[in-house]
Amino acid sequence: MGDAAYFERWYADRPWSHYRPILSHVVRHGTPGPLLDLGAGTGLLVECATRFGLSATGLDGSAEAVAIGRSRFPEIDLRHHDLAEPLPLPDNAFSAVVMNQVIEHLPPADAERALFEACRVLLPGGLLYVASPCRLNRAERDADPTHVHLYLPSELRALLERLGFVGVTAMDAPYRGRLMKTLWQLTGGVDRFCASATCRGYKPETRCG
Repeated sequence: MGDAAYFERWYADRPWSHYRPILSHVVRHGTPGPLLDLGAGTGLLVECATRFGLSATGLDGSAEAVAIGRSRFPEIDLRHHDLAEPLPLPDNAFSAVVMNQVIEHLPPADAERALFEACRVLLPGGLLYVASPCRLNRAERDADPTHVHLYLPSELRALLERLGFVGVTAMDAPYRGRLMKTLWQLTGGVDRFCASATCRGYKPETRCG
């Protein structure tokens, strides 16, 4: 989603190395194998993984974003695909699926379908990483006009569990500022003090859904 001007505004100055922390998290908490980035944009995470010698594929709904990514890094495996549709990929094909700052751009029905498809293409025990702003984070919620539906952290975790993911773990961050961080820690990370809705989960031995 988004045209060339959108990706120029948000990502033109961002290097592939910006995504090393996400890749590091996937490597630390996942198992070796191919990585799939859903809503990959111009493919910066896919490029990051590829440069580190990993097998990585990206899908994005914007043909212009895919063209930008391929032009920037010709070796990239970046493909145009609407996440509202079933993924054109086989079952049990990836060790990790990343949805970084994408679920908030999808209507709820499409987001649920994409998560179900993520589980389908994951190997048993494979890792799902989902990161997005918290719905109560007004600055982030209103910054991007392509935001469609944001989740509370508890809602996102409950959605993954309902779809069959196991070991769902919160990875949220508090708002900036010492007071907010203290309140977030004292309350155990309740929704109202979370700036993000971010978590990971794993595909069980049996299929999701």
